[in-house]
Formats: sequence, structure tokens, C-alpha cells
Amino acid sequence: MTIFDAVLLSYDEPMADALYSRLQRTLGGSVKRLHGVHGMRRAYRLCAEVVDREQFLLADGDFAIAADFDVAAVEPLDEGVSLRVWQAVNPVNGLAYGYGGLKLIRRSALREMGQAVDVLAALPGRIEFAQQIAGITRFNQSPFHAWKAGFRECAMLARGSEYGMAADGSRQRVEAWANSRNGEFAPYAAAGAREGVAFAGEFARLRTVRPPERPDVAAGSVCRRSRRPGGGRVSGPLVLIEPYADRLGGHHQRTLVALAQARPGSLVIAPRGIARDTVTGLREADARLVTSPAEHLAAALLAASQLAAGLSYAGLRAFRSRRQPTFLRRFPHQVTLIARCLAEASALRTARRLEPDAEAVVILSASEGLHGAAALLGGLPHLRFVHEQVTTEDAAARFLGRLARRGERQTVAVCPTQAVGDQLSAAFPGLPMVVRPFAVDDGRRLTDTERVGGRTAFGIPPGEAAVCLVGGWWPYKDIGIVDAALTRLKRPLHLVVTGTPLDDAVLARWRGLPNVRLHCVPGPVGEAVLRLVYGAVDAALVARRPGIGKESGLVMDAARLGVPLVVSDHDPDLTARLSGRPWALTFTHSTPDALVEALHEVIRRPPERPGPEVPRLLGMWSAAGQADFLTRTSASLRVEDCRC
Repeated sequence: MTIFDAVLLSYDEPMADALYSRLQRTLGGSVKRLHGVHGMRRAYRLCAEVVDREQFLLADGDFAIAADFDVAAVEPLDEGVSLRVWQAVNPVNGLAYGYGGLKLIRRSALREMGQAVDVLAALPGRIEFAQQIAGITRFNQSPFHAWKAGFRECAMLARGSEYGMAADGSRQRVEAWANSRNGEFAPYAAAGAREGVAFAGEFARLRTVRPPERPDVAAGSVCRRSRRPGGGRVSGPLVLIEPYADRLGGHHQRTLVALAQARPGSLVIAPRGIARDTVTGLREADARLVTSPAEHLAAALLAASQLAAGLSYAGLRAFRSRRQPTFLRRFPHQVTLIARCLAEASALRTARRLEPDAEAVVILSASEGLHGAAALLGGLPHLRFVHEQVTTEDAAARFLGRLARRGERQTVAVCPTQAVGDQLSAAFPGLPMVVRPFAVDDGRRLTDTERVGGRTAFGIPPGEAAVCLVGGWWPYKDIGIVDAALTRLKRPLHLVVTGTPLDDAVLARWRGLPNVRLHCVPGPVGEAVLRLVYGAVDAALVARRPGIGKESGLVMDAARLGVPLVVSDHDPDLTARLSGRPWALTFTHSTPDALVEALHEVIRRPPERPGPEVPRLLGMWSAAGQADFLTRTSASLRVEDCRC
């Protein structure tokens, strides 16, 4: 197990998935992946925002790590050193040097990166070059990738190394590239090398005759807009767009309020309206609330969205029978994608009008499709949290998406879990994407008074075991296994149920079970009632069907409030994080007897409560930390990269 975080940075490499799996096997632990970010400077900057530690390992999407690489022997960087580069074997010419090699890098250095043609040469501090070979750089995965690698590397070598390499060393490497004849697609790499050298020569010749500089642009400037230094803490207002702010309760609304409180004066756009409880929290944060479009085009987009939503609803009713052809049953869901895209574009237009210089524009609950179309129609670069991929694009929606493909460069998708990120990368290989948990830790753990008050409110005597089942009974929740387990209980258990929708027939059956004491609170409920529910119980029960990889707001709520968990092993990554924790009992999904055993364990000996360090274990950040991440990530959208 490594003490360093690790990131694979991929773009369009055909073997990236396989090499990512290889990196995970070799390094152990959780290796993160950043995929599809346009522009190398922007991609490296974003890498700094997906890791939790100051020093982390960074691998390119075409790097094949050696199976015997000993990560446990890797020493941290010394003071003043910002980067260490291991050697990689070049498969077409046999060279072994830093090109394409594994890197150990400082997060703070990436945030303070300067300007250079080779982006990492602009890091502050010293750079170390290790003599050990860490793997092979598999850039020769297609003719194009081989040509591009030769062109890019040799253009920079011919221009002059920015790492202090002697001219003779650069010339020898250029010659080796130009004479590449081993390995797959070697002739393409050689051709690219020769053309890269020619390009560098022509570029140098043209620079001897420079046009007059614009008086309003400093020499050497490569940015469209000014930006804050990457290493400093920023605290300006955000634009927070939440299409579901009209709903009561839930960690989406809680995160909205927490982010607004972390950045007072932020603009909150709620195109469907906003719940009263949420309004109260936002007013305390001095947030500006907008629930209607601020310009004519935004109003037209919202009207079109509402029309499409109505058409989708009618289609769902008309084509709900399974006897209908698949394309007809999927048609309403495709229209829903269009409706959500238009609503997002309307909100972005409003944000552009009311807060054009915001630190970051974030759609907190974004659609899983038509990402580029929303950015182009909205006319504003933005971040978008994509929580799950319920509906994929069919032919018509894909056609619209292809028309707006260039808009994907104006957005970054933020996925709360790696599983969602993998799904999104497979569906949208060109969409920039980072993985970052959505829920935030507000630090408001349950107090002893709330725990006593919760038991009193539901009439649960001290010493009697109780668990809660929170949230609507949606298809991805395995209520069937809960139903089967409750019928097999041998000892009494209090069960507190809240949420919407619920199944009245199932609840009626539970009321008649001899060992179940049911307490039902019809939902949705506000934060105050939800805290009473959690305060009344010994553990929160989370049962999901296998393969559901979206972030569990219930797990995050339990962690931040200090409530033990009884959770199914539906998500391998979550199960690994919970394994061996005294405050978490996991049970085999779809196995009622396993759940019965876990519930009996709660009855016999309630688990200890999770401590205040547990939210970070699950990847949660404070609201201030999340706001800083959103600001830094958004800054990358405003940087025009100087290198193709």
C-alpha cells in the first residue's frame, strides 16, 4: 500500500483502461483517474484538485508501469524539489529517459505553475531525474498516436530542452526518434519526429520577424482572461445552479446551503423554485436567490424546457406498457434529456447576465447527457456535478450532442464516485471529467440532547435497539431484502422509516410482524426532523442493489452526523473503505440471512459511533474546502493552453 495518492491522466489513448487497471494492481490502494481534459496545462492543474495529499504519483494514459516497481521504496520529495521523473522505455527506438515516465509531484507546485512550452518545466523548484526504469511508454497504440508523440517530442528537443539538457544529448535523442524502426507503428513515429524538427526550424525562422505587440497584451501572455494564482486561497462568490432546490430535504439541498454559507454573497439560481427550509439557510448566508430568467433568451429556453418536459410526461403515460417497442418507451427519456439541457442553458444565461465575473459557475445536479449543448446554449463555461447515468443518449440525442461537441471543452463534469466517472468516460470520451465526492461535512454532529430527543419523539425506550430506513424507495434500493429479513427477526427491533415514495402495502405488512416496532414519518421531511430520526437510532440501514455506484447520501449523512451503519456490499469501493470499521456492519447484497445476522448484531451490541474523522475517510470535505476546489477547477476553464 502506497503512502502517496496516484492519478492516471488520460485523454484519447486506446489502451488507457487496461493501463489504468495495471496501475491499480501494481500500486495498490485507490488510483484516481482524470480523463478527457483538453489542454495539457489545464489537465495538470486539475490533477492537483483530485488528490488529497501534497505529494502524489502521476502517470500518463499511455504509461505501462513495470510489474516489479516497488512503490513502498519510493522516498518523498526533499524540500525545494517539486518533481521527480522516473525513466520509461521507448518501444520504437529503445531509448530510456524521462519521456512518458512515472512522476512524483507536488500539488502546490502544479497550482503555482508558470509558463513553458513543456508544461512541467515551468514548475517552481528543482526537478529530479531518477535513473530507475519504472515502465514502458506505450504511445505507439495507433499510427496517429505514434506520429503525434514523435512530432511533439522532437519539436521540443530541436527547439532546445527546457530541462537543461546539453545540445549533443538533444541531438542524439532526435536522431534516435527519426530512425525509429522497432515496435508497432515505428515508421509513423519516425515521420512525426522528422516533421517535428522541420516545424521547430520554421517556427524559429518566423519568430525572427515579430509583428508589433498589442498594447493591451503583455509579451508572452497566453491566457484569455486573468486568473488568480493557483496556490492561494480564494473566497469570491459562486454561482450555484440547483434544478431540484424545490424539493424538501436531501443532501443536494444541504450541500447547496453549505456552499452558499462558505461563500457569502453567492448567486443561487433555482429554475423550478426553492423550498422554504432551503430559503432560510440561504438568507442566513446572504445569498441572492433567483427563480426566474433574467433575459429574454433565458426565458425562451426555459419555456422550451417546460414544453419538452410536458411532452416527456405525456410520452411516459402513453408508452409505459412493456408491449410498446423499445424506442417508443425510451423516447420520453430522450425528451427529458433535452428538457434538462434547455433548463440548464436558461440558468447559465441568467448567470451570465447577473454574475459575469463569478469565481465559479456550478450546476449542482446536472443532466447526464448533452453536456456540450448546455454549455453552448448557455454561453458560459461551467462545472457540472453528474450524480448518475440513468439515461443514455439514443441516435437523435447523440446527433444533437455531436453538433455541440466543441462545447464540451467549456465544461468539466464532476463525478461523486469513480464508478460514475467510468460510466461517463465510456459514454463521453471527450468530456473533461474529475472525481470528487459531492456531499460536504458541515461539522454539525448529533448532540446527546438530540439523541435523547429523538428517542423521546418516537417513544423508543432507552436500551432498546433501533435502526432507520431513510429516503424514497426507488428502484435501485433493495427493499425486498429488507422485507425478507424483517420477517426472520428473532428479537424485537424498532424501525424508523421516512421518505417518499414508500409502499403502503409493505408498511402495513411490517406493522403486523411480531418483532418489528414500526415508526413511520411520511416524507419528504426537513433537516430538523431528519436529525431527530437519526438521533433516535443505533444505526442507519442502507440496502442497494448490486452495481449501483452512485454516491449514497445516506452513508454520507450517517458519517457526518456520527451514526453507525448497516450497509450492503453493493459498491466494492465503498465496501473496501468500510471494511474492518467498528462503526460499520456490511452484509452480502441480495442475501436476507446476512442482513438478519447484521441486525441481530445491532440488537445484541450496538456499534460504536463514528468519530469526527470519518467524513474525511469517505472523501468528504468541508464546505469551504469544496468551494475552494470548485474555484480552482473553474479557473482551469479560463486558461488557454499554449501547447497542442
